Amino acid sequence: LAVSESGDGEDALHLLTGDDAPELALVDWDLPGLGGRDVCRLARARRRFGAPYIILLVPDQERAGEAFAAGADDCLMSGASGYEVQARLFAARRFTVRRLVRR
Repeated sequence: LAVSESGDGEDALHLLTGDDAPELALVDWDLPGLGGRDVCRLARARRRFGAPYIILLVPDQERAGEAFAAGADDCLMSGASGYEVQARLFAARRFTVRRLVRR
């Protein structure tokens, strides 16, 4: 499992749409510059097929609908417990493995 980190939204978008894009991404809503919602939306638009499974960290429940509308596969509240983050990452990993096997 390789982990990459970005300092801002533009860098995150580059990582998610590049040739070595990850299968799974945990993206913060409040990224500097280009926000997480826009990173998600643009990543989906640029890599319509083969875009990473994106979990968007949202600041409050009201943003969950916006996260899914932007193309997020899942969302978590910012500040979620480590256990909850780990559980969602494991679930996402199972999903991405099945998707890769089908290819």
